[in-house]
Amino acid sequence: MPRKTKKTIVLFPPKKSLVLKMLKAFGDSKFVWGCFGEKLTNALEIEKIIGKSGVRLELGNRLQETAKNNRQQYIDYIGSLSKRYDSLFWWTSSVCEKSPLASRTFLNTVYLSVARDYLKSSAGCENVVFFVESPGLRRSMQKNLSKLKDFEIIVYDSKLSSLLEKIIEDMRMFLIKIWFLIESLNRILISKYFNAFDKAKIDPSKDITIIHTWVDKRSFTPAGGFRDSYFGDLSKELKRRGKNIVIVPYVLSSISYRDAVNKMRSSSETFLLPYAFVRIRDIFSIIFRIIFKSNKERCPLFGRLDISDLICEELKKDRIGIRLPRDLLLYNVVEGWRRKDLKIASFIQTFENQTWNKAFTLAFRRYYPNTKLIAYQHAATSKMYLNYYFSSEESKILPLADKIITNGRYNAKEFIDSGYDPEKVFSGGAIRFASVLEKAKLAVDRARGHKEFTVLVTMSISPLEAAELFWKVKEAFEDIKEYKVILKFHPVTPFEKAAKLLGMSSNDLPKNFKLSEKPLTEILDYADVLLYTSSTTCFEAMAMGVPTLHVESDYLIDVDPLDFAKNLRRSTGSPEEILDYVQKFKSMSDEKLSKERLKWKNAVKEVFGPVTNETYNLFLT
Repeated sequence: MPRKTKKTIVLFPPKKSLVLKMLKAFGDSKFVWGCFGEKLTNALEIEKIIGKSGVRLELGNRLQETAKNNRQQYIDYIGSLSKRYDSLFWWTSSVCEKSPLASRTFLNTVYLSVARDYLKSSAGCENVVFFVESPGLRRSMQKNLSKLKDFEIIVYDSKLSSLLEKIIEDMRMFLIKIWFLIESLNRILISKYFNAFDKAKIDPSKDITIIHTWVDKRSFTPAGGFRDSYFGDLSKELKRRGKNIVIVPYVLSSISYRDAVNKMRSSSETFLLPYAFVRIRDIFSIIFRIIFKSNKERCPLFGRLDISDLICEELKKDRIGIRLPRDLLLYNVVEGWRRKDLKIASFIQTFENQTWNKAFTLAFRRYYPNTKLIAYQHAATSKMYLNYYFSSEESKILPLADKIITNGRYNAKEFIDSGYDPEKVFSGGAIRFASVLEKAKLAVDRARGHKEFTVLVTMSISPLEAAELFWKVKEAFEDIKEYKVILKFHPVTPFEKAAKLLGMSSNDLPKNFKLSEKPLTEILDYADVLLYTSSTTCFEAMAMGVPTLHVESDYLIDVDPLDFAKNLRRSTGSPEEILDYVQKFKSMSDEKLSKERLKWKNAVKEVFGPVTNETYNLFLT
């Protein structure tokens, strides 16, 4: 395998059998290796097998730094593709959305840049081994790295494995589309059976204001009432201002659709179930359009890199998965409202500039061109949440709401500075985070001195990110009795889901670790430090005077919501540094903590504006 005339680059899928084969072929030859992919478990297993036979290339810092350096270029690149492919399918694609949580195209583009830059600057070792998860990234690496003069590229990817992967992909597409069909038919029948279009509540001749929101177990009180986790009292306030409010729910998977509909019927709110307006032929039309959609066109270069294989791979994942058909179905929902001749004065939705936002916008532009579209930026942002950003090239064709209301001053300024129309952006209030503002009003000093130093770890919605954070925290604090570690997982991504990725269960939790489902503010009352990667709980911690430690990912694009205020929180990536930083927090004087808490409080107020009458008036047309 290794040769003496040139340095050798070997590209492998991260498979145990190939690692053993590589070790045998290299013998005593020195080599450097790196793992390119989002799964921590692959890197851990490979490192265990290789041991001291090779030198591991640490990619975490290189990954994040390269991502920041390539950020704007990538935004502009996707903008140029938007001008070329402007269509419903393009705007509902993960590639177009650019979100690092939904698409791996930017991540793999960054990995490709990291590999090229390392090879161009490396010296000494003759052999370099890259274990690459993504088949598209392996093809892209082979294509781009082969242009380097002093290296020979060897790719180990058997035809049999490729054939099996193709068969598995086709089977997954078939099964997921069958699931989409069954799920949609079930929801259509339930929606129509429960008479979603209730003429006793909704008069088709009168203008209505729709609030589109997310529904899960948290949305219903024990007494049977409905509470909106995203829009708070907006419905009540708009009704008080004379608006005819109808709620369009998007039922999340954490609650069964039937149970959610039953709970809605018991509520005093007026709901409009979107599936009641979908035709069965719409479902079949979407399935066939997706199956026979081709994505093989060659894309322009990204700088000097050809990333066509990365884009095609992501578009293929869209076709296989369930997200694309669900988004396309929203277009048909609006068409169904038009057929029923609903009078829709305004449509209010949460805003992250995601694919579903664009599907709704395109549909309203066609079927309800006079309806006012209002988007509320309900979540904290990060500069690396690329879905919020767009290039000047695509600004004129981007499906965007007529009015965008932000959480507060910071995001309004950030959006306008990045290219949003200043006449469309309004600084609102933190309706979803009203409790955070209340906490920020409290005294900045907190009592310390309880027996155990409590480390609270809050996970994001991403299972891979949650698994990595959990593993790092476990490595840092396992069986160190002086620290009590509380793990709070996202309701959509419970501990079992993340632990499964690591081959673990609750039985593997260290003795000083504890899972908690208590409300976050209750835990923060006695927590001494908060650890997070991309969770917005960092703002709640700062509001309550709790120090925060940002734990960078070594495998995914880091989307820290506090990246605008790096001086207000510490950031690290390794288990050793995590422990070191927490020890520093533990020994920090009360006087220094008090000064820091004043800064945290002011930062929270900058991001989250107060909720006033003016906030609610912004939602009026």
